[in-house]
Amino acid sequence: MDNQGAPKVSVCLPCYNAEKTIARTLESLLAQDYANFEILICDNSSTDNTVKIVSTYNDARIKLIINPFVKTPEDNWNHSLAAAKGYYVALYHADDLIEKSMIRAQVEFLETHTEACAVFVATQIIDEKDTPIEITSLKFNAPEKYVGQNVFDFQSLFNAILRYDNFIMPTLMTRKEVLEHLGGFEHNKFKTSSDLGMWLKLASYKPVGYLHQRLHRYRISINQGGFIMRKNRLSLSDYFLVTDYYLNRPEVISNIDSDSFDHYKIHKLHDKILLSMNLLHFGKVTEAKNVLEQGLSIGFLFKGIKYPRKLLRILLGYVFLISIYLRKGPQVGGFFYDQYYNQLLSRTKQLTTDTK
Repeated sequence: MDNQGAPKVSVCLPCYNAEKTIARTLESLLAQDYANFEILICDNSSTDNTVKIVSTYNDARIKLIINPFVKTPEDNWNHSLAAAKGYYVALYHADDLIEKSMIRAQVEFLETHTEACAVFVATQIIDEKDTPIEITSLKFNAPEKYVGQNVFDFQSLFNAILRYDNFIMPTLMTRKEVLEHLGGFEHNKFKTSSDLGMWLKLASYKPVGYLHQRLHRYRISINQGGFIMRKNRLSLSDYFLVTDYYLNRPEVISNIDSDSFDHYKIHKLHDKILLSMNLLHFGKVTEAKNVLEQGLSIGFLFKGIKYPRKLLRILLGYVFLISIYLRKGPQVGGFFYDQYYNQLLSRTKQLTTDTK
């Protein structure tokens, strides 16, 4: 695409205490091969040097907005989007890196696929030192079966997410008019999974695009808040707030692929088992017992045989339930809690320090 006369893009970059990464993120944006864009940095009352670092840039494309008080991350995202004036609006993270052709590629897609209301891109995972890493156990890109599919309607995207979880990274680009029509992220409804809520809201409006080129670099850090939230979680993952919201719609459930739905039900059971482990660790035995009794069934054992990799966690759920009946729930749950999170932390540390 010739940049002359190209539509303006507003790149929204909400941030909070991003002093360690904001400069690298800005440099990757300023190196774009697409000229007509602005960068809206919406700072959520940072207490570190984020604002000071941003203020050193003497570039008319960079606009700094400082919130007078701390908002939820999702409210800050919406604040950023509301300030955008471009024909296209992008929302990226302040600790990620953007390949130099990413904005151009997304604009070109939306210009040529007018039936799509938004577009996302594949990502490369990086550590704290920007080193590319691979985490095969987690879904950070569209599964292999979808390679070659660039446009997803709601049903195809929803079935994929039921089966594989939310594999869409924060690489949104859409038209400003679409956001004005649909509204922003819905934290009150979907909490920490309001990003998935937005992706599905977009897809339910019009199809969304997906570029399989790795034009984005998503940072994994041992300092991310998600790890702490996971350890302290005493309710089901907020992911299920989103999926169950749509599964309660008759027109949606009637078009669900049975295999995707089976994977989803086992995924939900797995989350209940992890939740019960957390509950037992924190001494909430009755709550853990209720979660397990509502989730475990003989039918899931047969499904586990069909999907052997998933069987071990199902069996662990029975171990927790039996330990509760034997009045050993907190001890058994606490043991597995320590083992699980220590292993998870060690794996993350290894990924972020030993990949040189």
